[in-house]
Amino acid sequence: MTVKNEAIWALSNCTACASPPQYQQLVQRGIIKALGLTLKVKDVRMLAVAMEGLENVLECGENNFKNEKGDNQFVLVFEQLGFIDDLEMLQEHKNHSIYKTALKLIDKYFPEEEEDGLIKELSMAA
Repeated sequence: MTVKNEAIWALSNCTACASPPQYQQLVQRGIIKALGLTLKVKDVRMLAVAMEGLENVLECGENNFKNEKGDNQFVLVFEQLGFIDDLEMLQEHKNHSIYKTALKLIDKYFPEEEEDGLIKELSMAA
């Protein structure tokens, strides 16, 4: 587990001050997948580190990598990898900081996912 923790720290640190071309290389080499897989761990510190790295990557995508439709390409990768459910589950995390960060990421980068979930919940309740 220690090697995994160090790897997550290293990956997250790579996102702290990377340039847009470096972010692009990181995404092409699987950083979103590596950090996204960490969203299922129990270790609060590792969750926080991974979420910080993901936030940096998604922010760079928002500012620098949009497709012709205006969609954040890094968000699309995150969605294609299937990490939305993991992120949504973290909104129920007992640690307030994790919950708050998950909520912030969903509100900023995946607002339609939250609306879809709310619509499903409302239709099930009816």
